[in-house]
Amino acid sequence: MSDYRRLHLARSFCGCRSHAWNLLSLSPEHIDEAHVITMPYGTVVRATLRGFLENENQLPRVGHTGDMWVVGNVPWIWITVPGTGAPTWVDP
Repeated sequence: MSDYRRLHLARSFCGCRSHAWNLLSLSPEHIDEAHVITMPYGTVVRATLRGFLENENQLPRVGHTGDMWVVGNVPWIWITVPGTGAPTWVDP
């Protein structure tokens, strides 16, 4: 993929909000790597980068918990949001 955008995704070292954040630069070399990410509502997710897509319509209809696809500069993660009963694609 020659025309990808480098994404800088904030993550914590242990998934805990009390520790310092660092920036992780995601590129095709990081595909299939797992990253601990804290969602805005506090849920900690072990997200595995699956790849880069051109638009949201290309997201798979279903995924595995923690799958992460990057659309443009936006990461999308397959998780069950607290208070809901089914997993869906969420942009943290």
